[in-house]
Amino acid sequence: MHVVLGDETDHFDGTLSMPGVFEMESLASSETAEQVIDFPRESMKAFYTKYFASDSYGRKNEDLCYLQHNNGVCVICLAPSHPLVSQRDKLFVQNVNFRVRDKVNRLENAVKGKKKKSAQQLCHDSILCRVTCVDGTEFTIRAGVKAKLIEANAAIQYDGRLLQTEPQWKGFIAVLLPNADRSAFAESNGLLSAQDYSRLKLLDDRI
Repeated sequence: MHVVLGDETDHFDGTLSMPGVFEMESLASSETAEQVIDFPRESMKAFYTKYFASDSYGRKNEDLCYLQHNNGVCVICLAPSHPLVSQRDKLFVQNVNFRVRDKVNRLENAVKGKKKKSAQQLCHDSILCRVTCVDGTEFTIRAGVKAKLIEANAAIQYDGRLLQTEPQWKGFIAVLLPNADRSAFAESNGLLSAQDYSRLKLLDDRI
């Protein structure tokens, strides 16, 4: 499956569209990470909105960022305050595991048609992946929202440091199609605006 960011679009038709071109092909090989290509960051800002989940499931600072495109599709990432990002000079990712149960692997997600039939259904507490660091520290990354899984980012399985060095770009976790309408996405899932998040975490506005 390909996730393609191309020209702007007002609806989700199976591709995630933004200015510039970004392709990530899910292949079970070490070449996957090399297929994640940079795309213009500044030019994309007009086409998505950032939301945040704070202290996910009572875990202090294990925050998530949601980049919602104008077409409703959402990219889930680690927030700047997440320990894997804020302590990346001390915590070093050793393993990212998308097999959340014996018969459930987020990388083995089959989607069909515009309505994404057969896609894995996600609830707030659905596990997307587990991250293990060199020192044995473990983090469980959950969806935090109700959505259909479009694609998990295989690149971070082969280069876990992307989660820490490019959390909102090459190191994104997954692409989701939220159940809620775009206008109700944040409120229905209890998410914070970027401004509220930065105030809560005492960060500057450049998040």
